[in-house]
Amino acid sequence: MKDYWPGQGLLRAHPQPRPTVIRLFVEYLDLIFGEGRAQVASQAFHRGMVHSWDKHPGARGCYAYPAIDSTGCREELGRPVAGRLYFAGEAYNARSSGNVHSAMESGLAAAQYIVAASSMSRL
Repeated sequence: MKDYWPGQGLLRAHPQPRPTVIRLFVEYLDLIFGEGRAQVASQAFHRGMVHSWDKHPGARGCYAYPAIDSTGCREELGRPVAGRLYFAGEAYNARSSGNVHSAMESGLAAAQYIVAASSMSRL
């Protein structure tokens, strides 16, 4: 499971040691998914990882989001060029964007198109 903590949640968790951040996150999940059952997330939790993207030299902290009048642009961006150049990433996912899952889904789709195209060229 992943989570981005915006606003006050991030300010409360960010300067803490990583084990504390993980504990705070699991407590947060307990509040969300508890539904009257105490500590449902804590009981199911095995291990966690924290990555501060603001400290990663290659991450600039942005993601794609649609602009006004951009309907259909993701589909157009994601089309292969000349049947040979394929694009993938969260910005090219027409169903969902702005997260790693969208990027992975887009990458898998591009890989499937490449495999299908290479299979067709052998016929």
